[in-house]
Amino acid sequence: MAKVKIQGNASGTGILTVTAPNTSTDRTITLPDSTGTLSVDKSITDNGNATAMTIGADENIGIGVVPKAWHSSGVALQVGAGGCVKGHTTDERVALLSNAYEAASDGNWKRVLTGLAANVNIDNGVVNFETAVTGSADSNITWTNPVQIDSEGIKFNGDTAAANALDDYEEGSFTPVFTGSSGSAGSYDTGEHEARYTKIGRLVTIQFKITLTNKGSWGGEVRFTTLPFSVSDTMPATGSVTLAYVDVPGDASNHNVYVTSGVTYWRVQYTTDNNATSMVLLSETANNAVFAGTFTYTTNA
Repeated sequence: MAKVKIQGNASGTGILTVTAPNTSTDRTITLPDSTGTLSVDKSITDNGNATAMTIGADENIGIGVVPKAWHSSGVALQVGAGGCVKGHTTDERVALLSNAYEAASDGNWKRVLTGLAANVNIDNGVVNFETAVTGSADSNITWTNPVQIDSEGIKFNGDTAAANALDDYEEGSFTPVFTGSSGSAGSYDTGEHEARYTKIGRLVTIQFKITLTNKGSWGGEVRFTTLPFSVSDTMPATGSVTLAYVDVPGDASNHNVYVTSGVTYWRVQYTTDNNATSMVLLSETANNAVFAGTFTYTTNA
């Protein structure tokens, strides 16, 4: 037999009150102390309204619906036709379900109604977002796990490897600094120097623009220092760049950004026909040169 337990007072009476619609008269059940007797206001009548809540013999509850027969591994609150919350009886597992229940007959997950099903469940600190294709009412469900969140980050499509977890997303800005591989700043000045980054997991994408007004006393290769994250990959990262007022050879092509692991700067390079790659030099750079571009690299952070 199913029970509803209401903890009363140690002494004195308690009152359970039901307010009838469209009337100022309350209907009451008086809850006695240990020596009293139950008193019911007998003016309560059945007006034919539908049952608002059903508590099944298996202790599962339905609001606005008679609950499905759930498996004994958990207790459930079924709200309306297909919304359910299930808590496990012996551990911390809990699930928020759409159009799904765990059947008492065989322990399988089944659809409440014909259609799609979804399940957000928490198990030992891991949150799984599961879905199921459409099917008929009371048919068995095969869950797929497109997204999982745990202490290592976000994982996709059932992959549990820590190395594949997406554990960070950031956006921000920083100020790149124009330098050379030799020389000194001297009277160096810029009219515009800005950069933005987006970091998704270990992948960092940079967009930048630097406009010089005076290249100063720098010499050697053109370099831009300051990166928001260290470069980890031993394979050089490259990207695209637009140059203005930079006197590279007429047959130069493949202008791009070049960055390698273990450094905190990036450089600009180009190639000429049948020659090795060359870095842009300060001697090729005018005082009003412009460098703008984007590049992507990996980091360990």
